[in-house]
Amino acid sequence: MKNRIGADKLKLKKSDKNHQILSYLVISLFNDSSDDADPLKSVEKQAENMLLASPEYQSFEQLAAKMKDCLSNGSVKILILEEGDGPLVSPDSQVLLHYAAYYERSEVPFDTSLTSTTGTTVGLPCRYRMGVGEILTGLEVGLLNVKGPKARFHLLLQPDVTWGNLGVLPRIQPKPVLFVTEEELKEVNDLKVAIFVNLATCYHKINRPKNILGVCKHINRIIDINTHCKALFYYGRAQESLGKLEEAISSYKKALKLEPKNKEIGNTLADLDARLKKAKVDEKAMWRKALSKNAEIPIPEEKKLSYVVDEDFRNGVFDMCQDLAGRKEYAKFDLPPGLTKDEVVCIKDLTSEFKGLTVLEDGEGKRKKVSIVKQVL
Repeated sequence: MKNRIGADKLKLKKSDKNHQILSYLVISLFNDSSDDADPLKSVEKQAENMLLASPEYQSFEQLAAKMKDCLSNGSVKILILEEGDGPLVSPDSQVLLHYAAYYERSEVPFDTSLTSTTGTTVGLPCRYRMGVGEILTGLEVGLLNVKGPKARFHLLLQPDVTWGNLGVLPRIQPKPVLFVTEEELKEVNDLKVAIFVNLATCYHKINRPKNILGVCKHINRIIDINTHCKALFYYGRAQESLGKLEEAISSYKKALKLEPKNKEIGNTLADLDARLKKAKVDEKAMWRKALSKNAEIPIPEEKKLSYVVDEDFRNGVFDMCQDLAGRKEYAKFDLPPGLTKDEVVCIKDLTSEFKGLTVLEDGEGKRKKVSIVKQVL
């Protein structure tokens, strides 16, 4: 009889679970009526409890206390997260398994089936035949205590039942190893990202930008933060609060690229871009005054922009700016690529005549993208 472990694992009801956890976190933060209590104490405590299933958040000693022994000497311990609905894996069965192997307190597995290669395909579950030496002794012993299919479990194995007391240096060390079923790991990582983003939101509400940077660092260890719009947005918020305006603009642009229709990000980016330009003008004026040695040197008026464009082009841009300026909501108009330098200068000049309009540029040369953004005032 063949059992398939891991190939058909039940999916966690993530939408229900995440909604319950994140709702609890937000309620805990804003319902704390104590004047002296840290408003994030209950939130961070709850987040810590929710992340205990991750290898880096719990010592092997703590984890072992929740496990049962598969061998009398304690070399193989198992924690069943979800029982399968079939019989126990038999000694001669064939199994399919997705896994990740961790050393204690590790954030990154030293071995995982997601990077293994089966033929020409990467990331398929590993197929093992029980009882013929294809699989680690400790892993095989653990699997014999699992009901399949649809089972999820953690195995804590000592060196004597894995690669031996000498290991296989330098990659495999003679240390205890935790095997985590990979789909469970993915669910935990998704939950960790959701909780960390929620914490970043809370930190922003109470003006703790340095804490947001720390949270974003954790997010970037789990996923590429450049793929998560909300995380990038609060990363930019923290950078802006700390005066790192250029870095903040970069984060906002990355977030807006992921969600081009997000009004909050668009308005924030346009506002910061305008502030940054004004700050540069003010800085120049300050230095002129400082270097004048208190002499009354008039600040020259800003030179009128010079450009040569077709009259139809200029009229078209003016009409478009007039239309955007008349709108009451956020709007963004992407101009066609391949604009000349004079045409870009013309667009900037005409846009500056309308309140609430900002020109955004992304890229260089022929790949440069130019957009006109209507900011909600």
